Amino acid sequence: MLWLLLKFVRQAYDSLLNFLNAFNSAFFAVAYVKKHDANLVNDYLQGNTRIITCIYFFLTEPDVLEVLVDLSVKVKVLVARAAFHPKVSFFMRNTIEACVIIGSSNLTKAD
Repeated sequence: MLWLLLKFVRQAYDSLLNFLNAFNSAFFAVAYVKKHDANLVNDYLQGNTRIITCIYFFLTEPDVLEVLVDLSVKVKVLVARAAFHPKVSFFMRNTIEACVIIGSSNLTKAD
């Protein structure tokens, strides 16, 4: 069972990297972002990447926000209640080609 879980996690990660490489811009709406996990995609983020997140439950790590801003990622942090809990990744190749991932993942590794 652990092998199956690890294979799924790897496939999800590989798919995310493929989208980041194939599309010209990315938008993430996630409830929180962790530094270790954002580091897994830092090399693939482009200047036309946007992230909206929040600080509710104090799960978003401030250090990661600084790293993302230094990478020219446009970061917006909401002071929101628990109702803000999206998990959406939107990728645009051009004005007519796009892909959306809707799931249960923040920019964090599953524990």
